[in-house]
Amino acid sequence: MSATIALQYAAMCLIWGLSWIAVKTGVEAVPPLFFAAARFLMAGALMAAMVRWRGMRIPPGLPWRRVLLAGVLINTGCYATMFWGLQFVPSGFAAVINLSLMPIALFSLGMLFGQERFTKGRVVAIALGVVGLLLLMRERLAVELSPMAVPGAIAVIASTFSYALGSVLSKPLLARMPSLALASVHNVVGGVGLALLSLAFEDVGVATFRAFFSAPVLTSYAFLVLCGSLIAFTVYLKLLRDWGPYKAGTYAFVSPIIAVAVGMAWAGERYSAFELVGGVLMLVAVAMSLRPARAARDTA
Repeated sequence: MSATIALQYAAMCLIWGLSWIAVKTGVEAVPPLFFAAARFLMAGALMAAMVRWRGMRIPPGLPWRRVLLAGVLINTGCYATMFWGLQFVPSGFAAVINLSLMPIALFSLGMLFGQERFTKGRVVAIALGVVGLLLLMRERLAVELSPMAVPGAIAVIASTFSYALGSVLSKPLLARMPSLALASVHNVVGGVGLALLSLAFEDVGVATFRAFFSAPVLTSYAFLVLCGSLIAFTVYLKLLRDWGPYKAGTYAFVSPIIAVAVGMAWAGERYSAFELVGGVLMLVAVAMSLRPARAARDTA
């Protein structure tokens, strides 16, 4: 792995680890679909301007149905189902479901579409990462049983697989168009879909815009647009193209460690040895996943 790619991967994990705070700040002040739509539409517009400024060309003959479907799955489908599910299950519980299933979903769908191969080492790495995540986030696993708790959890699972399927569908497209160009289309398509859902289901009025233009929300919004989407998502697509779905998705085992570290530094949260062991297991899982592939004898 080159130093440049390693730095890009680290930046992506760091940004998405910090994004939890930014998203929380935004959705506590304004309706979540409205906030997500505003983020993706602005990010898509900025990306499109950069594509034009850099003289990138989108080749003719692209399978635009696949392009649009991938954008809907990654942004509209993922965030709409996630936010619906969060009405009925705690955010910490939802995060554990999403992050533990993301590498599994990317790996399984990658194999289904012929983009990944099964190895025992990857199965062991995923198992270690999931156990580590459960230990790291064990204080956030509590959930009150209610008639809507199960549908809420299913919605979070659907959100994860929507993102993973959109990623797998995007990989072949990246061989034909620049990652920044594809990211711009995904963000605009996803933003339009979320905007339509927001208009249909959320109460957006003058008070919403007043809250949106407050300093904390605007700061979080700017971070998510410039860093979360413009930088991190574009890097994710590059890694998706060069590494494949499974390796690119190992951010799910790094970003939570960063989020926990920020909680310790920012909010003075204290964690036990269980959380420390969990973090170590997750880093071991990432190291196993990113090392060069073994010979064919590792296949099953």
